[in-house]
Amino acid sequence: MDKKSSSLNLVQRAMNLGFDRAPLAQPLMPADTVSSRLADDLLVETMRRAEDRGPILREAAPAADLRLNYARFRDDKIICPGNVDIATHNEFRTVKRRLLLAMQEAKPREGRPSTLLVTSTLPGEGKTFTALNLAAVLAAERNMHVLLIDGDAIKPSLPGYFTGAADTPGLTDVLDGSARTMEAIHACADIDNLSVMFAGSANPRASELMASARMEEMLAELARAYPDLFVVIDCSPVLSPEPAALAPHVDHAVMVIAAQQTSRHQLRDALEHLAACSHVSLLFNKSPRWRRDGRYYGYYAPPQSSFPNPEEARNYAGPGVP
Repeated sequence: MDKKSSSLNLVQRAMNLGFDRAPLAQPLMPADTVSSRLADDLLVETMRRAEDRGPILREAAPAADLRLNYARFRDDKIICPGNVDIATHNEFRTVKRRLLLAMQEAKPREGRPSTLLVTSTLPGEGKTFTALNLAAVLAAERNMHVLLIDGDAIKPSLPGYFTGAADTPGLTDVLDGSARTMEAIHACADIDNLSVMFAGSANPRASELMASARMEEMLAELARAYPDLFVVIDCSPVLSPEPAALAPHVDHAVMVIAAQQTSRHQLRDALEHLAACSHVSLLFNKSPRWRRDGRYYGYYAPPQSSFPNPEEARNYAGPGVP
């Protein structure tokens, strides 16, 4: 690293980097068979989609009985109907454009929906805030249906933001075989083209379930039913095993970094936990300087950010992060 580069902080270095064009790793093969009942359901949905280009996820879910907890959304400055004029709205629309470009260049795996993992180095850096806002702005895209999944099996965050789907099956229930995929999907009545899958029942083997082939099978089922689906997974911080378990199954990961909270050592370790994901971007959050300028977030995509070796991660997380 030359003298000039070493004097740059993390954010400045990230701004100088571009999106990588490296191909993603080969996906795991989906299961060859599914139950006949599920196959029939998927066939019906496919035929229905050819006749009606409306919000398919609403029809696939049992009912659009999931409602927003508007008070919580507004208190936490999360985008929702009637609350789009907040400072975060245009910021996340900008982040969305960068993200969609990165994922388009990465070319999502065949037979799989575009899948995004949102995580952080430490608790409290804004990962759930980021996942919810990204899901909201992505759902505003034409010809796109968004499924927001709570991948934090240790401390689920999404239930506090929604009402009307208590004690329903979730991700862990689908993965351990106690629930069908479609039974765990809940259409949101307040945001078009948005559905939610909660974390599900507490399970001590949650990370093993997420790392299993069943996770890949579930994503393949969703892709066959909904060709224009975009999956956003709100996962726990990398201190827990879930992000590393999910990393091989996703196309892209966003690491949320809070200003003056994440150390260089913590960032290096966090990136190494996501080494199985071929594309990782950083979202710099809670910057006091940008807040004075009316801007709150920065989004950066380091090339091949599942760094080929730990030394590159150490160099990337250089001066500028306390």
